[in-house]
Amino acid sequence: MTGTNSNIQVSMKRSGCYAAAGWLAVGIILALSSVCAAAIQNPSFETYYLGMPWPRQLPQSWAHSDHASFNSYCTNLWATDGTLSTGLFSRINKTFLPGNYQSFHQFVDLTGIGSIVFDVRLAACPSGTFEHFEAVFLVDGAPLWTKREGGVHLNQQVNVPNMTGWHRIEIRITALDNGPFTLAYWSQWDNLRLVEGQVAIKAAIALDPNTLNLASNGNWITGYIELEPGYDAVTIDGASVELADVSACTDGQGWATRESNAENTADYDGDGIIERMVKFDRSEVQKTVQPPEATLKVTGELMDGTLFEGTGVIRVIDKGPKGK
Repeated sequence: MTGTNSNIQVSMKRSGCYAAAGWLAVGIILALSSVCAAAIQNPSFETYYLGMPWPRQLPQSWAHSDHASFNSYCTNLWATDGTLSTGLFSRINKTFLPGNYQSFHQFVDLTGIGSIVFDVRLAACPSGTFEHFEAVFLVDGAPLWTKREGGVHLNQQVNVPNMTGWHRIEIRITALDNGPFTLAYWSQWDNLRLVEGQVAIKAAIALDPNTLNLASNGNWITGYIELEPGYDAVTIDGASVELADVSACTDGQGWATRESNAENTADYDGDGIIERMVKFDRSEVQKTVQPPEATLKVTGELMDGTLFEGTGVIRVIDKGPKGK
């Protein structure tokens, strides 16, 4: 997804304020002093120390949550920045229950940050298909990104707009199925970086009608907006929504209010996720489309100012009542 700020800058370090200290001490000192802006510490896992319960290369500045059926350490098996990445992986023939996980985490000041970007490789060892597990990126315990497909996934993005102060970022490998398994399943993480500036979160858009006859009459085109995981459609500011630069109708109808209510929010498509419903003047939208098909951009804001955007596809025909 493309950000809305053309001056977005990628930053692995925002200052050289840090002395050599443990991650907890750094977090406490900076949280209390607010002297200098934060960065992701050791974002490419190049600095490590020997940790226990087994002597292994654990990444400096990252705390770890261990599970007896997993292992984790810095590794040179794959990297996109420097020579090391960090690996979180299942141990062969160990017991697993769905939800069991291994993770690394640290606290980061996300003030002014629009997104966090990183690289991930998912693989089975010694060979095979990555399965039974997923890689997860969390902020404050909320999973904002997941991946289950094996292979190398570069420039993965987690949006964190409008967050201020210190937040816990965490990388995990999580079991989806009951074990044991005869292969080790690896998630390898590298090259975490902060992206400054505001970005728009993703929205899935459905339009009704999905076929627009330019020769027929009608009052509205209805849009159903579903936000990416971690965001709630009930927080959408209905008055901010635009479809192809046509503003949503706000003429006093219950579904046209700025705030959400029982008339404009529901699980319309039955997938278990709430959508916000908005309506647009059909005659105004028709001025922006041509047969045979149009891809229409939907933009808007949440009540806290977070931007969102998505596209909806609508078939366009121009036939009168007799098919002329």
